[in-house]
Amino acid sequence: MTRAEKTAAIDQLKEKFGNSAFFYLTDSSTLTVEQVSKLRRMCFEKGVEI
Repeated sequence: MTRAEKTAAIDQLKEKFGNSAFFYLTDSSTLTVEQVSKLRRMCFEKGVEI
């Protein structure tokens, strides 16, 4: 990733976080593939971006 691409990615994240009232950090490393798939499906259905 070039420096310009990194800067663009950071700017996108700044805008996304700036437009959000709140956000959560999670660790899904202990979940199984099935559990992660279920979580992603539930988030998609609720309009939650992960």
